Amino acid sequence: MADQKNPVQDSDTPGTLKEGSTLSEAKAEAEERREAARRLGQARSERKAAAVRENGKKGGRPPGSRNSAETKARMQQAQLKRRAREQGNNKES
Repeated sequence: MADQKNPVQDSDTPGTLKEGSTLSEAKAEAEERREAARRLGQARSERKAAAVRENGKKGGRPPGSRNSAETKARMQQAQLKRRAREQGNNKES
């Protein structure tokens, strides 16, 4: 049988609890880290702005990407079909 490692490690190791900390404290710390990562991802820098300008010159988002006009039109068509189906099912009731 393999030796089991002690789940309590130092706080610098992601996914582990500090010795003596509770689960709620660990969850709160994880939430703080997620929030910090989210804010850093939103930061606007000259480098990001330049990348956006370059991508815009290339035509923006590729077809089929989440926010492309093609995808939006396809999603609208699917939504209209779903609503028609639902209305048909409601009439039978």
